[in-house]
Amino acid sequence: WSSTGSSSCRWKALSADMTVVESPAQSESLPVPTGREEAWRFTPLRRLRGLHVGIDESTGGSIEINVAPEVSFTVVPRAEAAPWSSRGLERTSALARQAAPTVGLLTVPTGVVTREPSVITFQGTGTEHATAAVLHIDAEPFSQSTVVVVHEGPATFAGNIEIRVGDGAQLTVLSLQKWTDDSVHVGRQHAVLGRDARFRSFIATFGGEVVRLVPTVEYTAPGADAELLGVFFADAGQHLEHRS
Repeated sequence: WSSTGSSSCRWKALSADMTVVESPAQSESLPVPTGREEAWRFTPLRRLRGLHVGIDESTGGSIEINVAPEVSFTVVPRAEAAPWSSRGLERTSALARQAAPTVGLLTVPTGVVTREPSVITFQGTGTEHATAAVLHIDAEPFSQSTVVVVHEGPATFAGNIEIRVGDGAQLTVLSLQKWTDDSVHVGRQHAVLGRDARFRSFIATFGGEVVRLVPTVEYTAPGADAELLGVFFADAGQHLEHRS
């Protein structure tokens, strides 16, 4: 990501080797999927364009930011935005974090109740090279908000959405995949919930040649509640997979 104005910014991927950003030891514990693993047995690995192996090339894309007036959005170096949790981390999501040079951080301040949703739209610009991006959504304690994340255009894309819902906060996240039919998208959406937090997720996939998304939830204190919903509509030749 690199900022280009108050309402939009740019994102791109840097070259990446096989090392996971958190530590080389973690990389060794995340081998290249073969398709024989339970988590990967339905995924056509040959059609992922190497996103499960490594991200060797980079390309550009754009992102449009339209956040509620009460919400902030900043871009920070990857080193300043450590993951909130690595539980359930897959190789593709580890490589996405490694390849993304910066992280987009959307923050809903403590106690704020937003009057309108915040919308973030990723616009792909080509499928020839792989691209990675990481988005953090931080719903601070006792806030209430809705965030919509849209993916559209052509892309070969690995993306992480990392979510933190603070104590007593309520957050709804809608993720819409509207890619062109030649796009490939592997992604992880992981939510970490505090005490008495409420989290609602709805994932809808309508486009893409291959889309594999993994929504997960981690509870850190009593009283939290999560609801994960999803829908996809596939035509002949498409592989659309939501795996939680």
